[in-house]
Amino acid sequence: MTTPEPPPPAVSTPDVWDLHARPDQISAAAESWRAVARSLGATADEVNAAAMSLLGDGWAGAAADSYDDHRRKLVTDLDHAQEQAGVAANALEDAAGALRSAQSHLTGEWGRVTAVPFTWDAPMHLLFAPKTYEQSTTVIDSIGQCAEIRSGLDSALNATVTKFRQATTEFARIATAWNGVAAGTSPPYYMPAEAAGTSVIRDGNRVVVNTGTGDDQVTVSIDPRTGLQVVEVNGVKHHYPPDAEIVVRGGVGNDRITVAPGTGVHVTLIGGVGEDELRGGDGRDTILGLDGKDRIYSGAGDDRVSAGAGRDYADTGAGDDIGTGGLGDDILYGLSGNDALSGGEGQDYLEGATGGDTIDGGTGNDILSGGRDDDAIRAGGGDDVVYAGAGSDTTDGGRGDDTVHAEKNDRGSNVEQTVTVEIKTLQTFIQIEGTPEFRERVEADLEMLGSSPRGQQMLQALQQGHEDTEGGWWLWHHEGDSLTIREYNDPGDPNNSTASRVDGGNEIAYNTHINHLNTDQGRGYVEGPPVAVLYHEFAHVYDYMNDSLAPGVHDGPENPGANNREREATGLPIDHDDDPDTPDQIHPEHPYELTENGLREEMGAPHRDAY
Repeated sequence: MTTPEPPPPAVSTPDVWDLHARPDQISAAAESWRAVARSLGATADEVNAAAMSLLGDGWAGAAADSYDDHRRKLVTDLDHAQEQAGVAANALEDAAGALRSAQSHLTGEWGRVTAVPFTWDAPMHLLFAPKTYEQSTTVIDSIGQCAEIRSGLDSALNATVTKFRQATTEFARIATAWNGVAAGTSPPYYMPAEAAGTSVIRDGNRVVVNTGTGDDQVTVSIDPRTGLQVVEVNGVKHHYPPDAEIVVRGGVGNDRITVAPGTGVHVTLIGGVGEDELRGGDGRDTILGLDGKDRIYSGAGDDRVSAGAGRDYADTGAGDDIGTGGLGDDILYGLSGNDALSGGEGQDYLEGATGGDTIDGGTGNDILSGGRDDDAIRAGGGDDVVYAGAGSDTTDGGRGDDTVHAEKNDRGSNVEQTVTVEIKTLQTFIQIEGTPEFRERVEADLEMLGSSPRGQQMLQALQQGHEDTEGGWWLWHHEGDSLTIREYNDPGDPNNSTASRVDGGNEIAYNTHINHLNTDQGRGYVEGPPVAVLYHEFAHVYDYMNDSLAPGVHDGPENPGANNREREATGLPIDHDDDPDTPDQIHPEHPYELTENGLREEMGAPHRDAY
């Protein structure tokens, strides 16, 4: 009797027949790079055409020569960037092609082994149970063939990755070389000393109004009687045709340039060097802050805003806007509309607010908030903190140690830590009074706090304080402690916000643009987003509601004379028991999470060391 041959052993193997790759996404990225290349080519042509119209009009001398040299360098780099974008696109398409080819061969190998019985014993892992040694040999041989296919793919991908990295590195070098010019910190070409008075340059339909040096007050409006555009500089009016393209350049000085509300023309506002305030109108405005700590409000319309160098604040208002922070630690609010916000360099705070926004933090440890609706957020380089907000959001953490606060169904990639939050209505009693723009701006901060774990704690605590003071026989007809937020307006102390309480009513006067705080009686300062200031005032309201205001003043050497109630709201230690022999500590009646530094800690914003 012949003993039957035992079956061959099982073959356990990872799923080497499927790359689980998405070459279609890589091809889409390649097409995006081609679009960049096309845009760069068109931009180079536009720069040449505009520049040559000036150079060919009899302009001569040192400034003209310097300008022409600048033109040549810019066009050369635009052409080179176009070339590198094309190289990057080709490298990505080659990678997609290599993946498709390899997968085709792997699929062919899969066809060889499907006749062999198998089970999935783990995700992307198979256990073959060959009935004959021939089947066993087929599986083992196919695994070897797959290894060779994958090895060839690795070599091909390594080559494409090298080309892609070389191209993108060169692309980034070109961009970095022009950062100073784009931000207004490096002069692009030789320019004579700026005149002190107002000058006007006409170039076809374009009118450039240079206000000169000094702190200028400029208003752009429409004369309702004639329809002419009116540019008023320091009280002097200049009139231009309705179809003229107006450019106002502030120059050196702290300028205030305003397009009158309701003005729907397209204007370009340029701040120049200094701490400028630039306000657009209802048209499609272009606003450039350039160098200095600027405040920009672009208004309604689909606007383009570049804050430039310095710590800037920009509110792009209604419309589908493009906002760029540039160099420095910037604050950008998109508000309503489908906005594209980019922080650039520095620790930036970007708030998309309502609309389907695209947010890119750039380099630096940024704080990014999507707000309502479906947003796409890219944190970029640095250790970033993201609040995705309500809606179906997508977040790419990029490089760095990132923390993302998101709803459970949001999508994320390259994220080191995800904090799942449930976003719901946490307060119903806070009233906002003021202009529609102010109300929308405050609502954006409340939305952000609603997607923050500590912000939610604060809003819940305030709501609880309101409800605890409602009704009851001893509070007959009392509807609970109120809270009203109004716009701060004190010309004598412009960089402040306050909280107060009168007869059960709480009021916050909020300065929405404040992001630089003097501390310790002017001996220091701290920076951070305006929402941290609002949170500080909320901390005061919490103390009003809970009768937990710390009495007295601080007598420590690090912050002498500061009111303890301010250090309490900031989240700094106080002498809580009036005993100099015991160490100072955080006020035991006020949770640290409900203090300004508590929120700053969560956001990764600078700690406030003194009031």
